[in-house]
Amino acid sequence: MNASNQLVSFGYERGFTFFEPTQVSWLGILVCTVFVPTIGYNWIKKYFSKKPMPDLAIFGNVEGAPDDFTSVPKWKVWVAAGTLIVAAVMFAWNPLKNITLGTWAMIGAMVVMMTGVITPELANKSVSWPGIWILAGTGGISAGIATSGAGEIVANFVLNLLPFAKSSPFAMCVIFMVLTSILSNFMSDNGAVGITVPIAMSLAVSLGMDPLPYALACAYGSTVAVSTPCCKPPLATLMFAGYNFKDFAAVGLPINLIMLICGSIMFKFIYFI
Repeated sequence: MNASNQLVSFGYERGFTFFEPTQVSWLGILVCTVFVPTIGYNWIKKYFSKKPMPDLAIFGNVEGAPDDFTSVPKWKVWVAAGTLIVAAVMFAWNPLKNITLGTWAMIGAMVVMMTGVITPELANKSVSWPGIWILAGTGGISAGIATSGAGEIVANFVLNLLPFAKSSPFAMCVIFMVLTSILSNFMSDNGAVGITVPIAMSLAVSLGMDPLPYALACAYGSTVAVSTPCCKPPLATLMFAGYNFKDFAAVGLPINLIMLICGSIMFKFIYFI
């Protein structure tokens, strides 16, 4: 969503379609689906056989969630599930082109709050406000870089630093994918995308290329970054159980590399042939 918003702010006619990321992701997902329960499982089993098992009992319930879900009225279950299904359908197949994906999401949120499935207070607590501000801020930064000429300056610097990229737009696309993935392993996804997407789009324009695959490559690279606990908040919570950086790398780095390799293949066939 962040990269898509920046693409529009940059002056592109549209953001990503709902299934556009799926096109470049499906091969990596398929390979990982085979790798994880076979080679990956044997490797992880061997690695953790030398380490004590963590104490997962320290994790409690999500704040605001009931201890016993059998006490939740059935109608709430059906309303929540139905709202999710309708929202997903509208995301994928939007028959009303004047209504954005964000509007459909807000409509779904209003439905579950107005029907009493969740309270407004719980909904407010569930929103990652720092993430919202990052999304808003990076969109403005992208527009500023596009209109001020700063993106062109950085793009020219990168081209002079890597002259072979002038003759290989695909290679530059992969470089930004890998760079964003590396950054995302040590900072937030949104922060990494906010840094690389404007530069990548400016570089694409300087090469006479469509900026969309470059923005998508940065977004893809940040999403598949799973080699450290810094990259995703759910992974960071596991550190309390006694895992360290080496443990995350042992599990996540092979997946990270597989997804980058497979993603590069898909980008080549979809956008650079």
